[in-house]
Amino acid sequence: MEKYFAHEKIREGQKELMEDVRETIFQNKILLAHAPTGIGKTAGVLAPMLYKALKDDLIIFFLTSRNTQHKIVVETIQKLNKKLEEKIKTTSFVGRQKMCLMPPSNKLSSHDFSEYCKTLRETGQCSYYNNVWRIKKRTGENPRKELTGNAKIFLHKLQSHTYDELIKISKEELVCPYEIALQACKNSKVIIGDYYHIFSPGIRKAILHKIDKELSDILLIVDEAHNLPGRIRELLTSKLTNFMISRGLREAEKYELVEVIEGVKAVEKSFSFLKKKLVERGLKESKVSTEGFVELLEKNLKKVGLDYKEFISLLDNGSEEVREEQEISYLASIKDFLVEWQEKKKGFVRLFRIEEGERERLTLIKIAIDPSLVSKEVFNEVNSAVLMSGTLLPLRMYTDLFGIKNAVMKSYSNPFPSSNRLNLIVPETTTKYNKRNKKMFERIAIFCAKCVNACPGNSIVYFPSYDLRNKVYEFFKNKVDKPILLEQSGISVEEKKALILEFKNHSREGKLNASGAVLLACISGSFGEGIDLPGKHIEQVIIVGVPLETPDLETREKIKYYEEKYGKGWDYGYIYPAMNKVLQAAGRTIRSEKDKGVIVFLDERYAWSKYNSIMPEDWFLKKTNEPWKEIKEFFKHN
Repeated sequence: MEKYFAHEKIREGQKELMEDVRETIFQNKILLAHAPTGIGKTAGVLAPMLYKALKDDLIIFFLTSRNTQHKIVVETIQKLNKKLEEKIKTTSFVGRQKMCLMPPSNKLSSHDFSEYCKTLRETGQCSYYNNVWRIKKRTGENPRKELTGNAKIFLHKLQSHTYDELIKISKEELVCPYEIALQACKNSKVIIGDYYHIFSPGIRKAILHKIDKELSDILLIVDEAHNLPGRIRELLTSKLTNFMISRGLREAEKYELVEVIEGVKAVEKSFSFLKKKLVERGLKESKVSTEGFVELLEKNLKKVGLDYKEFISLLDNGSEEVREEQEISYLASIKDFLVEWQEKKKGFVRLFRIEEGERERLTLIKIAIDPSLVSKEVFNEVNSAVLMSGTLLPLRMYTDLFGIKNAVMKSYSNPFPSSNRLNLIVPETTTKYNKRNKKMFERIAIFCAKCVNACPGNSIVYFPSYDLRNKVYEFFKNKVDKPILLEQSGISVEEKKALILEFKNHSREGKLNASGAVLLACISGSFGEGIDLPGKHIEQVIIVGVPLETPDLETREKIKYYEEKYGKGWDYGYIYPAMNKVLQAAGRTIRSEKDKGVIVFLDERYAWSKYNSIMPEDWFLKKTNEPWKEIKEFFKHN
């Protein structure tokens, strides 16, 4: 395997990871690796994977949701190819919608885009697609597709590109980048994609069919695997809202679909009934059984001469008629939900909710709470796999949630000097609900301000919610002598970039040559993970409170389900997910062996064993009631 590292020096801890990957995959097992930043995960996992892939004629699927990771994998392969006689071809791609060059694509829902794209392809209206495929007719045979000459030339030139680069080149060549990427996958040894390419059953089936592969042909790498349970649950969750119903009704009226109009009105009446029952009980949400909603809707449909199955058929036909004239059909979305609602499986919770705002939102939702419904099949059938993350703790939870039976669990040490990091627990405050009051908000503000003022550079303060952040901010804003930046809920990509740039400019490495600023953010927002600000751009992270989920019906049902299945309801459904957010936020400080910084955990619960036992053993947590003194002393010597 060493030849795969001819381009670079093997890092500390990387050799151990390589050996564990090699041993695991040659036994056709699944490795779950808690591997902190700096260990060299990407190259360390790819080397033994490539060795086996070439030896046993397999392909590698590298799954990641981060654009930067696509680039890292491609660059790693490009370095290897300079040293190897047998070049490794790599294809990087994401979803069809994200790669689409047609203007309306980014404005459509995923379902509407799928239908829109399908219609354009089948009717020959997409010039990008037509420049990749042409229909070849032969006497006595059915017509079939074949690649155009230009597409073949284009594919021959491709070796290893990120999907961003592929989109750019495809624009110049006027070809569909997604179709080109799929064709390139057929001859690629490494395929870089998103989680749903393998964990969405329908998408996986389509892709594997097109590249003529089975799950058993795949060596799977899942990057940032701590995010995978949530992503799978999102894929399996479906919902219907009053907005979707009203827009579907307008569609049916516009195209004079008389029976559909009556059917959609029956759905509307069913929602009104569910809302009335909630209001009578003084609730904002309630469980709804599968049969209960079907019976309610059947009752209202019967009044207009329809039944559930017949109505679904009418919606299907009506949505096709709508799509002949426009890109989006809400009738199709209503139909899809009603079909999915009937499916009876354990691992879901079904709720009806009333959400107040400028416009009242009513939602009937089927929420997936068990990711193993999808992941179990994948991990049972792939040749072998590695799931890796810098915060894959506790490992046993992920093994259970994914339904992995042949798991190997390994935790690797932080490669950076422990002296570069100061980890403090301050038990003098808490954000527990029964202790939230103005006095506590002021106390939190005082501790945060003193810690921020003691740090010579930039600090980020993470809060469990924007509401709590705003309450503390009122006391905090007059206690610090540095610029204060606020992350806003729903921040756009452009706004986030601008805020990061402003934050960096205030750092000790920034253009302003300043003594730092402080960013107040929500731990579940845009800055909780996935941002890299190395060096002196972030020198302190303060985590206020424990970001536990609101104990609503969904959370309580999740706890109940995990307790029944694993005997770990509160841990898997409540405490551990919150601590994963904490670990991710804390990891914003030390991103390289040269970085030095402070992490302050501002809540009494971090001193409790059930919380701090989840943190890495090499963090050496220290309790203090005067953190600013420790911070000043740390930076005095760093």
